[in-house]
Amino acid sequence: MALWLLGPDPDGNCCDCTGRTSPCDTCGEPDPCPCSHNFGPDLSLTNTFSTYSEAQFIIDNYTNNCFGVIQYIPTFTVASFTATETVDGFIFAARSTRTPDPVDRVSHTMQVGFYAAAGTLTIDYSTTSDGSSGTVGNSAVLVVCSGGVYSNVDSQSSTSTTGTFIFTLSAAALYIVRFQGTSKINASYVESSFDFSFSANMVIAPAVALYDDSGTTRQLEACPKMLLPPLTESTGDWYASEAAAQTATTTFVKSCIAYFLFADTGWFSSQSISGFTVSGTRSVSGSSSIALVAYISVNGNQGDTLTYTWNNAPNLGQLVVYAYDGTQIFSSVSATSPIASSVLPYTGRYIVFLGQNTLVSTSSSGTLSSSGTISINQVQALYATVPLLDCPARLNC
Repeated sequence: MALWLLGPDPDGNCCDCTGRTSPCDTCGEPDPCPCSHNFGPDLSLTNTFSTYSEAQFIIDNYTNNCFGVIQYIPTFTVASFTATETVDGFIFAARSTRTPDPVDRVSHTMQVGFYAAAGTLTIDYSTTSDGSSGTVGNSAVLVVCSGGVYSNVDSQSSTSTTGTFIFTLSAAALYIVRFQGTSKINASYVESSFDFSFSANMVIAPAVALYDDSGTTRQLEACPKMLLPPLTESTGDWYASEAAAQTATTTFVKSCIAYFLFADTGWFSSQSISGFTVSGTRSVSGSSSIALVAYISVNGNQGDTLTYTWNNAPNLGQLVVYAYDGTQIFSSVSATSPIASSVLPYTGRYIVFLGQNTLVSTSSSGTLSSSGTISINQVQALYATVPLLDCPARLNC
């Protein structure tokens, strides 16, 4: 059995759905609206950050818990910011400060994305501050994505310290809510809480900063993951249920970072990953060929190269590197170790396929390294919701 028959097609993608790789029999037109909360400077839904470093600054300092985002305002200090999932929604809480201004206020603006079925969204708000005059303010704007276009659906505001906003979600879609708490005049701080709850099915969209890379729009995720099933991030390719996703992560995943194509049964008595080294031990001897194959996800730097070194040469080794959207950017099969990739085209998340044929030996291992620095991402399994939405639910390992 040839090694490459067990791994990705060496000729490239079977079919291409705007950068998503799917089996030929399930590949169809993707929804032009993302399953993520894509944003740019000042929480824009249409503009991108000018550079990677600008996007990285916001991701590092103004996001929380993979989905919460708060606006960066140079004259204000975000003293605290949290986004927390609840049984039927999520809660945002923030405290922002500034030097008091006798004619001005301090405020904070937060934003969240989610895919929800038709139903009702309830937001319980609470905002307090110091200050010498005026009242506090609370506001929320509901935005929907349809056909790849973002449109305002409704907006509500109040000068009460506490209260409730109620929005109607008319159809299943990706929604964005931008909400703000504002202090009294001449205040040194404002503190707000916004508690979201849903009457219908909902999945939270992960926060993703978009930035320009010499004319190409790239994404920088608040929490990059090794998404399962590998290279199948479009509707119809997810696990059928949470139980199926759980089975995959417990049967085929090691240390929450490596996804092996074979379970620890039959040919392989054990498979493991330590650092960037994948290993496997065969429990059956003989001349039949079987391949140690695994997917991992790493964060690499633009201009660096990845190198795959394996034992047991001249057994075949294989290295395939994909961009975060599933686009194959490098592939090589060789009987000579190591294999070095082409230079990485951007800084961010990559999906890496490591393979080795174990015809000669009952044990095998392979190590991935970089000419620069790399870090590894943990597994997150995508599974279909009930009732089915166009965006998946997510199960962390």
